[in-house]
Amino acid sequence: MGRIVRLAVVAVWVSLLVVLGTRVYAPGGATVLVPEKIDAVSPVREEWLGAYFKGNKIGYITTRTERIGEIIHIKQAGELRLSLIGQARRVEYSLSAYNGADYRLRSFSFRLKSEFSDIEASGEVRGRRMLLSLVSGGETRKNVVEMADVPYIAAGLKPVLASQALAPGKKFRFHVFEPPPTFQTVPMEIEVEGMDGVKTGNTVTTVYRLKTTYHGLILRAWIDEKGETLKEESPSGYTLIREPKQVATTFPEGAPVFDLLALSSVPVTGLIPDKGVVDSLTLRVSGIDPSIYPDMNGGRQTVEGNDVVIRREDPPSIVSYPLPYAGREWADDLKPDLFVQADHPKIRARAEKILAGETDARKAAEKIASWVHLNVRKEPVVSIPSAIEVLENRVGDCNEHTILYAALARSAGIPTRISAGVVRVLTRFYYHAWPEVYVGRWMAVDPTLGQFPADATHLRLIQGGLDKQAPIVAAVGSLRLEVKGVRMSGLEAAR
Repeated sequence: MGRIVRLAVVAVWVSLLVVLGTRVYAPGGATVLVPEKIDAVSPVREEWLGAYFKGNKIGYITTRTERIGEIIHIKQAGELRLSLIGQARRVEYSLSAYNGADYRLRSFSFRLKSEFSDIEASGEVRGRRMLLSLVSGGETRKNVVEMADVPYIAAGLKPVLASQALAPGKKFRFHVFEPPPTFQTVPMEIEVEGMDGVKTGNTVTTVYRLKTTYHGLILRAWIDEKGETLKEESPSGYTLIREPKQVATTFPEGAPVFDLLALSSVPVTGLIPDKGVVDSLTLRVSGIDPSIYPDMNGGRQTVEGNDVVIRREDPPSIVSYPLPYAGREWADDLKPDLFVQADHPKIRARAEKILAGETDARKAAEKIASWVHLNVRKEPVVSIPSAIEVLENRVGDCNEHTILYAALARSAGIPTRISAGVVRVLTRFYYHAWPEVYVGRWMAVDPTLGQFPADATHLRLIQGGLDKQAPIVAAVGSLRLEVKGVRMSGLEAAR
């Protein structure tokens, strides 16, 4: 059980790796004007990049760009081979994008496939709207995303940048439209930091070093004057390196040498008693930029300087209400989305069966938590979780437990949010995800661990689904915790 909660960061991390390869850009006040047409692009070009984590080979990405008349067709594919608690996992993704001669996106199709998940998405640009379609769990859902301008696709952006007479100090500002799981536009800034000599094989090439600020993360890329990638680096030691095809696609023999569990442990000083329920916990938080994590303050958590005080809710003291929730304040937290399909007939039918006529919000929330805890097998999964897929497969880690709970609870008429952060398991803290439900007041619950309410060792960093959780990756390897005070069932630990 304990090992499963350590994997909350996995879905976010895998999603980020995909986004790094396939993110889409829309200009948002760039300091250099982008021309309407890029002429210095060869008819066909192809690059292969080996993917590494702290020196361990974990995958590859390949990109092929072909000019067909006034159309630029970009095809990208990637594969990751990872280990989760000693179990080998394989993730594949593919992207096909059709762009105008100016490299602005016209349409795309995307697929992400792993052992327990198969998600397909497509989009078509209509003016300043993106018409989206998502297929998950055999079901198709559609959505429309408003955009500030017609976007670019990442795989075609570097030739565009290379055409801008790059020089150290020059900056570009963009808005980024991302593929699954986010389907959103976020700000991005790219700065030419300088010129470096990068060695590939026996050759040293002088290239541009680009610094990208994105979701609070600092990413770097090295490109040559043609816009071809030599190397990319992202948080937590993930690196892409240009390699010949046969090298990029060659993996070490045997099982993957890198286990994602290594990402999940958070250093902590101070002790928390092993027995009893943690009712209140004060943690000193360091190593991260608090401005990236405004959700640390609010509800059960109070920020006091560098400390965060977490107080476990007392369910009997909460005045509940009859279902469904009829207020306006939290109505948005009842809505379905592309991955939390609360309006799906299968989700509704399961929620009705679980509740068996229960109409009290708090009691209904507890019934759903118990059902998810008992009926979803605890197993590490590399996927972008979808409630329908989890309901069908009944397997997953904390991400799958949380997204299924959110869908069932919303379907029952209980406003529900998704939170992500860290939680104590035995003597350490690990990255984790859990839901919060409105049952007269907001209350954290944990269907993965079977806690109702969740104990006070749950430190929330982010509130929102996977589309909001990319900043979690910025905390990996940086977050530090110190226990400053503990209250266990009325007993206070010494400071």
